[in-house]
Amino acid sequence: MTLSRSIGRRALGGARLALIAVLLCASIVGCGGGEPEVVALPLAPLPGDFFGEWPVQTYVARTPSEWQQIWDAHTSLAFPPPAIPIVDFGMSTVVGVALGFRPSGCNAMQIVGATDSASEVLVQFRELLPPPGVGCAGVVVFLVQFATIPKTDKPVKFIQIP
Repeated sequence: MTLSRSIGRRALGGARLALIAVLLCASIVGCGGGEPEVVALPLAPLPGDFFGEWPVQTYVARTPSEWQQIWDAHTSLAFPPPAIPIVDFGMSTVVGVALGFRPSGCNAMQIVGATDSASEVLVQFRELLPPPGVGCAGVVVFLVQFATIPKTDKPVKFIQIP
């Protein structure tokens, strides 16, 4: 082998190595070099009779015993009191929000969405107020809603949106 061939092969090997390094860096940046991924979670309103007085707070239940503890903390205004809604905790986590009493039948609240990121689950909710000048029933309502999201062990944070 001549000296020029040996130098040419080394240069070609160096170019290959540089190309591999560039491709590896590009794949690392493409896979995780940007913003953390946030994924919308499926959210299902939990059916049940929640008519009653609830401590004003947010709720997370990951087990049947946590759900029972939350259920036992409210005062049902129905007679006889309804049974606790059934939840499959092997598949779901319960999230809930209680905002307290409001002066009109037109007041409402809803859990509108949930997102999952690498570090936490974020649950968004909003209070719906009646538009000015709308005639509403003068009854006191208690704003509370529960929903299920896919099972998670991550911290759950709540944010009220407009």
